[in-house]
Amino acid sequence: MPQHQYTITLLQVLSHLTRIRDLDMLELSLSAVLQEQLQPEQLTYCRLLESPTGLRVHTMVRIDKGDLRHFPLEEHSRVQAPLLGDKNHWLMASLEHNTRLTRRGDGGFQLLLALHQDQQAIGVFELQLLRSPGHDLLQVVDRMLGLVRNHLSLLRYAEHDSLTGLMNRKTFDVRFHRMMLMGHHTPMTMGPTTMQERAVSDAYWLGVVDIDHFKVINDRFGHLYGDEVLILLAGLMRQNFRYHDQIFRFGGEEFVILLGNISAEHAQQTFERLRWTVEHHPFPQVGKVTVSIGYTRIPVPSSASDVIGQADRALYYAKQHGRNQCCNYLQLLQDGKLNQPDAPRGDIELF
Repeated sequence: MPQHQYTITLLQVLSHLTRIRDLDMLELSLSAVLQEQLQPEQLTYCRLLESPTGLRVHTMVRIDKGDLRHFPLEEHSRVQAPLLGDKNHWLMASLEHNTRLTRRGDGGFQLLLALHQDQQAIGVFELQLLRSPGHDLLQVVDRMLGLVRNHLSLLRYAEHDSLTGLMNRKTFDVRFHRMMLMGHHTPMTMGPTTMQERAVSDAYWLGVVDIDHFKVINDRFGHLYGDEVLILLAGLMRQNFRYHDQIFRFGGEEFVILLGNISAEHAQQTFERLRWTVEHHPFPQVGKVTVSIGYTRIPVPSSASDVIGQADRALYYAKQHGRNQCCNYLQLLQDGKLNQPDAPRGDIELF
């Protein structure tokens, strides 16, 4: 294909890719573009994930002889991402030098393409090819990935809180909506029998985390130390949760966490572990900091405002009864410590 035709193709592809505002969809679309342009026998895209045990990978997209399969993190939260195996050195070389690597494989060529966001590699494409692509085509692919990298940086800026690096409220709305569309669970009912059944089944959970006496910290030590507390807390939360759990800063000292596919007991243990970790972490100058946490199970379907409202009620109970504790909204209902709110009525009252 002549160079000018490659340029036209590149512009058309970028026009499509830069309209996408969702990372999962961008990775999926980029995989399809590479499949169309390079015609590999097989294409695999893996998301790179930080974990307490080091770098891990999760297969997000696989295209085998034209058959495309997508594996969102939310749908496979039980599957532990595999450690990098025998391809580790080759893969790390590609990521470290921000380049593509080609080598001969069984019956053809293997091509690695790293996907970056800012200065960090977030994913890698591995393509199995019958023959090595032409130089001009590979240059077009390089330019495309470079421009996608810039687009991803802009997306990150729009989706994340500038102070803590956590996802922001706007991103929460998008992620929650996606969770509802996936529809993993049956609608919740509030009878005692079903509540007992839910206690042993897996579900999604939402927690609201609030720093105790944060205004006192700001007033006594200044906003600079208050910001440092927020940054350190964000780091503790990243360490405490799994790679597919989602952490958001809603503003001020309030954070929201989405947990996927765990039991009520596991959810309680997870939030309690965070509370304990914060309590025992030394914060410079400030010293001891504690958090209160309210959490609830997420029914499907439901609205974000309803679920956050439930977690907020549990958080308020924790604040009113000593702070530095975790409270499960459903358990508070079952124990009679909170009253079930009245169901909304269909008629409209004018006053």
